[in-house]
Amino acid sequence: RVCGRHGARRGMKAGLVSIVVPVYNAAAYLKDCIESVVNQTDPGWELLLVNDGSTDQSELICKSYSERVEQILLFNQENKGVSCARNLGICKAEGEFLCFLDADDRLEPNYLERLKSILQDADMAVCGVDRYDEPPLKAEVVSLEKIKRHPSVYAKNGYLNYSVNRLYRMRIIQQDSLRMSETMRRAEDACFVMDYLHHCKKIAVTGEILYHYRQVDSSATHRFYEGVCRDEELLMDRQYGFFHELPLDEQEESSYLIWEHGKAMSVLRYIAQYAPNQKMRAQYFRDAFTISRLAFICKNPPRELGPKSKLYAAASRIHCFGLLAWLVKVIQ
Repeated sequence: RVCGRHGARRGMKAGLVSIVVPVYNAAAYLKDCIESVVNQTDPGWELLLVNDGSTDQSELICKSYSERVEQILLFNQENKGVSCARNLGICKAEGEFLCFLDADDRLEPNYLERLKSILQDADMAVCGVDRYDEPPLKAEVVSLEKIKRHPSVYAKNGYLNYSVNRLYRMRIIQQDSLRMSETMRRAEDACFVMDYLHHCKKIAVTGEILYHYRQVDSSATHRFYEGVCRDEELLMDRQYGFFHELPLDEQEESSYLIWEHGKAMSVLRYIAQYAPNQKMRAQYFRDAFTISRLAFICKNPPRELGPKSKLYAAASRIHCFGLLAWLVKVIQ
């Protein structure tokens, strides 16, 4: 449903950036998020707030802004999840460009201006994110061929796993009917990025931190999700295929395996931390080892890694998943 004075959407508008914000019970942070868009130095934007069945004051906040600011539109839907909300935003967007923003995050005032300035003839523009665990990105315009050949540089969250710190061309999204998976609840944004990258020739990158991430304990990443193994398998397969479309030299292959091992361990740590009890942890560890890439990399850790990975490998090779779950939980 389109709220207030806003009617049916029309075609693509040159130079306009459509900013899609899925909103679910985000009242505590929503004003900061919206104000960070309103205060952009580049005025060429529209803000699509998709209220995903919120039960707090989120809808009222969205409605207040949509009634006061012409560039802000509100759409309401029953609670269907973040992917459905983002997909609705994509369908309603009129911009030449698209970006995603989470309702508990915020943008630097020059976010749009800077990303549009570096995009030029590239297919995507990417900026830094203020995550404590994020290495800085390298300012450059880089070909997809170079990215695929150098996982030592580009197999990082800022390049691959975040959907929010970048500017997309709507032409590519429309031509290839790209959408967020509505059957995934984990890694769906990273899969969208992988799908988009397959249609790119080069991307533009700035190392400037223009996107501010807020870690909220109640977010989906901090609640146990039983489909975690299925979703992570889809992402691991896509990312492995992406970096192996072209041959890697020995050093780059080693770098990829170390990165992949880290991703596999993050899945196991997630299960160990958020599974409801010890019995379920062991069961979901067993499920995780049905993922061929995860099982392979855990059982055969890169030799550059330390004794901890070898201990995990020993437990996984003899299928002691209860022991492995305990080890992952207690050894950080």
